[in-house]
This record gives sequence, structure tokens and C-alpha cells, in this order.
Amino acid sequence: MNMGSPPKIIQLAVFLVLSTLNTLCLAELSVEASQTPAYRTALALNYAHAALYTITDYNDRVVLDQEYREILNNIKLSAIQDEEVIDLLKKLLDTLNQYLLSDQEQEVVKAIYQNKIDEAFYESLSTSSITGSLGNAGGALAIPLPAGSFIAAGMVVSDLAAQMVNYREHVEEYRKKINRETWELKKEQAIQLTNLRKQFLMYYWNLMRKYKIPDQWRITEKQFATLLDILKDTDKNRQYRRLDRIKGQFEAYPPFWYYLGKAAQTLKRYDAARAAYDFVIDRHFDYFRDDTIYASILLNRIQLYSYPKDKEIIETLLDKIVKVNPSDGSKMLAVAL
Repeated sequence: MNMGSPPKIIQLAVFLVLSTLNTLCLAELSVEASQTPAYRTALALNYAHAALYTITDYNDRVVLDQEYREILNNIKLSAIQDEEVIDLLKKLLDTLNQYLLSDQEQEVVKAIYQNKIDEAFYESLSTSSITGSLGNAGGALAIPLPAGSFIAAGMVVSDLAAQMVNYREHVEEYRKKINRETWELKKEQAIQLTNLRKQFLMYYWNLMRKYKIPDQWRITEKQFATLLDILKDTDKNRQYRRLDRIKGQFEAYPPFWYYLGKAAQTLKRYDAARAAYDFVIDRHFDYFRDDTIYASILLNRIQLYSYPKDKEIIETLLDKIVKVNPSDGSKMLAVAL
């Protein structure tokens, strides 16, 4: 009996089944399910889990500082109904607080980021003045000059993403410009954070069981490791394919859909980008005091509408950006333009 490769017809059938399942996974999480206490608890735990894993993976105080300020210390505790979850987040904050960047160290990182924004803004003004408009095929935002050049510049600036995301996309560039002692976690600090992560995991699984949270909303360390590895991939086509392959694993982690949408948009896969952004927009829960990632999703989504045909919805999304992320100067610039 031949035990070699299965017939091509079987291989094709398996491929079609897997492709179909992958396509359908966007619709698995209903809007109603995303508003339940179980799903919201899963969100809180996954954000905390992702923050701790990311900190230890990068072994970086800048990343730690960002995760503390942008995620853990930014969550609206009033939006969480479970006292155990609140107590767990407070313990994490108390431990991480001792490793935060000083004001002076923060300013160094911010200055590098601001310089990148300035360069992108002036370069895009020059480029859009030459091309004559902002927009591309597939229903992307299209506005003629003179307005187009300034709006194009604002959109390019916003496309640099939040400082948190931008730092990780260009981590080696940042590290060359700041002192090693600023970003590197000491060995004893790294060990303490690893132990903290292990303790957190015990609480994480206990609370998941308490709320009978479905497996598809639970994210393992292996899955986070895979995601971070993909985000470090410099081959954009491969990065998109890898993200698309695992999207069914991240229903309860909104930042994933930002990464997937942005990767698709970069490759001009506009339908895929719209689907990824709308997955979050349709299920959004006002979870953070200042939601940088959600504002980035809204701003990127705006670029995929047509002006003036979609003028009303564009204005609605711009208003939302101001409300959910008022502290981000680059997004306020894009909104103003």
C-alpha cells in the first residue's frame, strides 16, 4: 500500500476547507456576544496578559513604560465588573511602577518619535504636491489639491501609528539613539517580571474558568509569541499572510485587528483592511480613557472611504477620534486637516 503523499484531489479538498474556515472566522464573534461580561472580562485579561508577555519578550523598559501607561494604567476600572480582575490589575501596576522611565528618559523617546512625525509630514507635503491628490484605487479616500496635499500629509503622519507601535516597528533605530541603561531591563528586574507573569497566568486561567470563557477568547503565551514574531517580520507580504492565517485566535484582542488591517492596507488589499477594521468598530467597547489603537483603526478606516460620497460617515469617525484619543497630537493634526 502506498503510504506517500495523499492524492492531489484530497490535498485540494483540505486546502479548500481550511480556506473556507479561515474566511468565515471573522463572523464567528457576534456583536451581541462582544457585549457580554464574559467577553469584556476576556478583553481585560488578554490586554494584561499581552502587556506582560510583550514586556518580557522585548526585555525593554521603554516597552514596559508604554504598556503601563497606554494599556494597564489606561483601562477604565469602572468598566470592569469583577473585583478580582480589578485587584489583579492593581497588583500589576504596583509592581511595574518601580521600573517606569523618568520624565527625562520619556522626553528623549518622545523627541525621536516627534522627529519622525516632522520628517514624514514635510516629505508627504512635497510628494503629494507632485502627485496632485490623495487617494488610490479600491475606494480609498481621494481628495484633489490643494486640500489633498495637507490631508495627505496628515494621513501619512497618522500612519506612523501611535508612539507605542512605532517604537516596536523601529526598535533598533530607537535603541541606537538612546542610552542602553534607558531601555534595557537589568537581569534581576527581568527575573522578577518573569515571575510576575507566571503568577498572573494562574489568576488568568482561574478567572477564565470562573466566567466559562470560550477557548477562542483565551490567548496562550505561544499565540502571543507567534504574533510578536510576525510583527517583527520585515517581509510585508509574508507578514500579512501569517496574520491572516491566525486571525481566528484573536477575537478577544482588538490590537490584532489593527495590525491585520494595516498590513492589508499597506498591500492595497482594501477589502481585507475594511473587514479587519470593521470587526473592531462594530464590536467596540469604551474600555480605555485614551484609546490610541482604536483611534488609529478609525483613522485608517477613514482612508478607505470615498470623499465626498461618504462625507457624513467620515465626519462621524473624525468626531469619534477626538473623543477616544484626545491626547495624540498626530491624530489631532490629521483630524484638523
